[in-house]
Amino acid sequence: MKVTRLNRLLFPAAAVGTLLFATACDNVTKPSSQGAAVMCEEFIQKGDYLKAPGSAKFSGVSETKIKTLRAKKPWKYQVNGWVDSQNSFGALVRNKYVCKISTKDADTWHLDDLDFAK
Repeated sequence: MKVTRLNRLLFPAAAVGTLLFATACDNVTKPSSQGAAVMCEEFIQKGDYLKAPGSAKFSGVSETKIKTLRAKKPWKYQVNGWVDSQNSFGALVRNKYVCKISTKDADTWHLDDLDFAK
């Protein structure tokens, strides 16, 4: 192939464009920490942790503490909060929890650990 002045200009531009396109396709938006808290609530409500999951009321934004454990893929969060739910006798009981959760794409979440305080 004959190297012309046009080829010398176009090849680096095409290489940079390809690199930028590949990087943009791999760029996943960082999930919000509030999303981590919501997903912890879902895991608690849908798991076998509560006697009456339909009665569950979770701590509010000001009472829930969210800590980022890892700020890059896979993102990891720790959520400390509480949940009020009915026990076997119908009484409302408050349970504090510590939920560790992670995600690689902000769409699929994984429950790493869940502890209820005594």
